[in-house]
Amino acid sequence: MGSYPSGAALLVALGWIIGGTVIMRLRPSWRRPLLAAGTLALAVHAAARVAVGAHWLTDVIGSYLLAAGMAILAAPLQRR
Repeated sequence: MGSYPSGAALLVALGWIIGGTVIMRLRPSWRRPLLAAGTLALAVHAAARVAVGAHWLTDVIGSYLLAAGMAILAAPLQRR
């Protein structure tokens, strides 16, 4: 089994957060579809990491929470 936290899951979550932030600034009307696509992509990624035996589910969820925390801490640094 893998380690805690999952580096792959952390990078995927950060990619969706950063990419989603950029896209929502360019296309605010895409907020809901983007949120749905991101949620589905992260759920599929988590299931895949667990299914192949690379990580426990808690490893992946912890990585997603770490990515969310990093985004919250970086939010004040964004330019308006």
